[in-house]
This record gives sequence, structure tokens and C-alpha cells, in this order.
Amino acid sequence: MTHKNFFLQHLFIKHKGHLQSDTVKCLLFLSFELFIILNLLLQRHEHHAKKMTITKLMSTKKSSIQITIQMDERNIPEQIQWLSEDQTIPSAQDAKAMMLALWDKQSRNGLSVDLWTKEMTIEEMNLFVFQTLMTMSDTFERATRNTKQAQAIRTFAGDFMKVLQEEAPKS
Repeated sequence: MTHKNFFLQHLFIKHKGHLQSDTVKCLLFLSFELFIILNLLLQRHEHHAKKMTITKLMSTKKSSIQITIQMDERNIPEQIQWLSEDQTIPSAQDAKAMMLALWDKQSRNGLSVDLWTKEMTIEEMNLFVFQTLMTMSDTFERATRNTKQAQAIRTFAGDFMKVLQEEAPKS
């Protein structure tokens, strides 16, 4: 008995022999085709079959980033390291500062974690904040296509950096 015949017979029995309508037969055939496609995908990925779900079949990729913070006795960061599955260097990378922003869809609220190490200089922080503002303007423009407000953020970032440079001690 073929998969198709088994599937149709199973549905025929399950629905007590009421497969009269062409619409029902068409829907059952489409269901069978989907069943075959999913079955073939599962067979191709048999070594992952225990972990695989339909949603995983539909997703394109998962990636993770690990951030490790080493703190002193007063909970001040001494070392920040990050590691990504996708990076070309297989070891953790050092960072002096980080800004992580997340959007909580349940509470419709932004959550953020901003940390910097004891070694981060004011000059480095100024540059880091400027670069972050510029990146935010690019992200905002890509996400909203609102070039006018993205440019306003860039203008603010430029003015911000100009003031910082004017205030910087002359060496």
C-alpha cells in the first residue's frame, strides 16, 4: 500500500466514510502532499529528527552571542568578553564597554544594559557613544524608512561630537 493510499484510507476511516465531496478530496490530497513534503524533510535530516520541529524546518538560522562580565567585589565590571557562533575567531573577544537594548513585546517597553570597564577612558566613551548614535540612526532608517528623522539623529550625533571635541583638553 502506498503512502498516499494509506493516508487516504486512514482519513476515510477517521471521517466514517464521508469523502463524497470533491472539495474534501482536494483538501485531503493537499494535506497528503504536505505530509509527504514534511516526511521527506524529516528523512533528509534524520540525524536531527529528535530535535526537529515544524517551526525549525521553516526557520532559516539560529545564532547565539555569549557575553561574560567579570566584576569586582563592588560589582563594577573589570572585564567584558563576548563570543559568537558566527565569528571567524573561535575565542572570546575583549570589550571595554557594551550597550544592549531589547524591546519587550509584552510590556511594550525598552530594556537596556549599559556596562563599561574601569579601563574605559572618557575619550573612548565619547567615541563609543558617538558611534552608537550613528549606528542607531542607520538602524532607525532601515527599520522605518524615515530618512528625515534618521538624518536628525545623525545631525545630533555630529553636534554631540563637535561639542565634546571643543570641550576636550588641548594637549
